Amino acid sequence: MSEDRVQTMNFLKKASICFKDICPEQSRFLMSQQQEKDGGLRNRLICPFCFQWRLPGNHRVRFKPKQKSNLQIQKIIKMEAAQKTLSLKQMKILRRFRNSTSTMLVTCYNCNKTSRQGGVSRDFLTGFSKNLNTPRSATRQKTPGLTPQSASKASTPLPKSASKGKSPAGTPRSASSAPASSSSSKSASAKKFAFSNLKRLLVLEENEKNKKGGLQDFLSSL
Repeated sequence: MSEDRVQTMNFLKKASICFKDICPEQSRFLMSQQQEKDGGLRNRLICPFCFQWRLPGNHRVRFKPKQKSNLQIQKIIKMEAAQKTLSLKQMKILRRFRNSTSTMLVTCYNCNKTSRQGGVSRDFLTGFSKNLNTPRSATRQKTPGLTPQSASKASTPLPKSASKGKSPAGTPRSASSAPASSSSSKSASAKKFAFSNLKRLLVLEENEKNKKGGLQDFLSSL
C-alpha cells in the first residue's frame, strides 16, 4: 500500500469523524469511500451497510450463545473418549458442536439491518488453554524429586519411639513439657504458702483485739 493511499484513507476517516455530529450523511459518504479504499476490511465501530458510526442510542447489541451440549453430543464425546468408531453423521454433529461460536448481533437503527460478528470456537479455547504455561501448571508437570531436607530425613535413623507409632517430633515435645509441668507445680505451691501465711496473720490480729478488750473492761478492773 502506497503512502498516498494511506494518507487519503486517514484523511477520509478523520473527515468522517468530524462530520458525524454536524452532518451524518456526509460522514457516512466519506466513510464509505474510506472503506472502499481499505480493501474490504471491516471496522466494528461503523455499520457495514450504511457506514453510520456506532454511537450509544443508534444501534442495538445482542449476543447469541454457542451451541449447548445435549445428551446426544455427550454420548458421542464419551464414545470418542473410549476410542470407538464414529459414523459420518456423528462426526458431523461433533464437528459442528466444537466449531460453534458465540455471535454478536448488531442492529443499526438507521438502515434497520443486522450485522453478525463471530467469536472464537471451543477448539480454539481448548488449544489456547493447553498452550498457556502458567507457574502452577509448570509446578504440576515437574516430577517429584528428593529435596535436601527429605534426603536428610531419609538418611537419619528413627528412634525407638517412632517404631511404636509415634512421630519423631513427639519425643522433644515430651521432654520440653517436663520443665513446664515442674514450673507450674512450683508456682501453685508458692501461691498456697502465701495464702496460708495471710490467713495466719489475720487470725493473730483478731486474737490480739480480743485480748485488749474495750473501755468498760478497763473501768471494771479499777
